[in-house]
Amino acid sequence: MSLLPRGGGLVAYLASAVATTAAYAGAKDENAAEWLAPKWLNDAHDALAAKGLNFGATYIGDNITNASGGTGRGAIHFGRFDFSVDADLEKLFGWTGGRIFANTFQIYGRGLSRNYVHNLATISEIEALPDSRLYNAYFEQSFYNNRINIRAGQQAADVEFFDSETDDLFINGTFGWPAIKASNLPAGGPAPPIAVPGLRVKAALSDQITVFGAVFNGNAAAPGDGDPQLRDNHGLAYRINDPRWVIGQVRFDYDIDIGGRALPGNFNREDGVITENSTISALRRKASRSQILVAPASRPSFAAIGESSRCSSKRSIGPHR
Repeated sequence: MSLLPRGGGLVAYLASAVATTAAYAGAKDENAAEWLAPKWLNDAHDALAAKGLNFGATYIGDNITNASGGTGRGAIHFGRFDFSVDADLEKLFGWTGGRIFANTFQIYGRGLSRNYVHNLATISEIEALPDSRLYNAYFEQSFYNNRINIRAGQQAADVEFFDSETDDLFINGTFGWPAIKASNLPAGGPAPPIAVPGLRVKAALSDQITVFGAVFNGNAAAPGDGDPQLRDNHGLAYRINDPRWVIGQVRFDYDIDIGGRALPGNFNREDGVITENSTISALRRKASRSQILVAPASRPSFAAIGESSRCSSKRSIGPHR
């Protein structure tokens, strides 16, 4: 596959996004553009948000062509609507530090990787089977001026774990949820378009060091053959009895002063392991008696991410996820 003009091959990539709310951390403007929505709609949105109820809608559309390499030639168009509601319980009911967040995906079209490339790391981060599905649905509680934050409910791991703050400029799915996780974790792990029930704790030990710990259900999809996206019941499977995926992360943020200008950077170290339940243990013992090669009871993994800015700009780039 060719991503740039080379030997007559070209993959043309076009992505557009229109947002009416800051559904993800890092987005700045919570209003729809004036050409997209009338002023009264923005005013109504702001009035509700001021009272603690923030509704959002985000659209991402991709047009991609594969002209060389892969398994076939072709062009696709697909997109994803993301509808969300973010409830600030302190503004609504006086519940200090409380928050409820939920969002749904409406996905349509055909992905390039699935139909013309068949690679492990999808060309686009939003590629998925057409579907209407629930994604996040969790309760969050903050303590000590947000120094400690606990999140419980259906959630994904890709925003806080194994993530880079500067990867949104790149189109390949590797720069989102790592391909090694998507290929090895059951059902691809808790990342778009599948989230799982879990419990996440975040603690800011200092202005530079933040510690994360989480326990996720290890499999979002019901047992069976075929694509996991077809087996998680539109995001409503809510499985809680599978082996757990336990993960921890330490994040160190720093600034480098060059010529009187601070260039931010960070370093992340992650450790994860899949636990084992009694059903899997029984199957493992049976397989061992049959002299079938089986994997270890737990499978630890380690990863590290380091990044640093080379230049600074007042312009901010919103997320693509």
